Amino acid sequence: MTVKTLPGQRWACRGCASCCSSGFELGPVEPEVIADLREARIHEQWAPAAEAPWFEQRPGPQGPSYFLRQRDGRCVFLRDDDLCAVHALLGGERKPGFCREFPYHLVQEPRGWVAVVRPTCGGLHTSHLDGPTVTAAELDAVLALPRVHPRRRFDPAEIEVLPGHSLALDDYLAWEDAMMAALQASPAAGSDTALAMVRDSLVQHTGATLPAVRPEQARAGASAILLALTRIMERVLEQPGAPADRRVFAEEAAERLPRARMALAHELPPLSPEAAAYVHQLLRGQLLAKQWQAWGSVHAGLGQFHLGVMVARALAATDDLVGFDAPYRHWLRFAANAMIQHVLRSARVALTDVFLHTPKR
Repeated sequence: MTVKTLPGQRWACRGCASCCSSGFELGPVEPEVIADLREARIHEQWAPAAEAPWFEQRPGPQGPSYFLRQRDGRCVFLRDDDLCAVHALLGGERKPGFCREFPYHLVQEPRGWVAVVRPTCGGLHTSHLDGPTVTAAELDAVLALPRVHPRRRFDPAEIEVLPGHSLALDDYLAWEDAMMAALQASPAAGSDTALAMVRDSLVQHTGATLPAVRPEQARAGASAILLALTRIMERVLEQPGAPADRRVFAEEAAERLPRARMALAHELPPLSPEAAAYVHQLLRGQLLAKQWQAWGSVHAGLGQFHLGVMVARALAATDDLVGFDAPYRHWLRFAANAMIQHVLRSARVALTDVFLHTPKR
């Protein structure tokens, strides 16, 4: 079955090892892979795996789950030259399925499979400019990889697209196709304008009546969320005996969040054309892979997406693509934390304000 992706999607591994050293959980790993590596006596071939158990077993309702251990935020199998020891010693086909699948994110919808490249990949922001075009055969091979948990399926009966307005599944998918075509035809649209295009199209499609766009309301919504997150990070730092990794996480966030909030008090400067085109691609990926669904509605999900863009723009040292990417990926790692996700889901009203009141520029 052929997998659909963004037109002209490019990607190539840059060997940056961010996928193996970003602090994300490394798993779950198939039990068969754990058994295979134990049978290969990987701990005798790779010394760091002998220093401590190289995998962690966690109980669960469906049986135990397995995760690769980390050392100082790096996979136990990540070599000093940022290459994979399992790949080098045994071959790429012996790695866990989630390693071989990264950076692709696949979702099944009624019309088939769709895929995007995850922006947590440290090389996407550069390889999307000059990397090879992702092929259908490559995505078909990814789809065939083993997986511990089934991939996500998108088939709700109705989708809430604006406050108080929903679309039936078939109607939504037809709207999505038209919206993707409109965005594809407007590659020079800045990130604010592209988001406003989505909002205006939904208004036209549903006949909704929305309040006048007030940019200060979008900034206020974003600021309120960042203030709440700052307070939570401060409480984490006040807890005695907090684990070292949790303290580092909270210290970094407690330093970044107030800076972003201060910058958001004013209109953000525009991104360079190259960086704006990258955010444009990320927005199209949000739509194609239905990544907004985790937030319950299109308006809250795209508000959460744009909040991350706003934070990255506020913290970027420069307006170019490299300047934007580093704080954006840092935000993605931060927002992937379960506690942070809980806070963001509780802030759906403010996220909706970000979506409804971001102006065209």
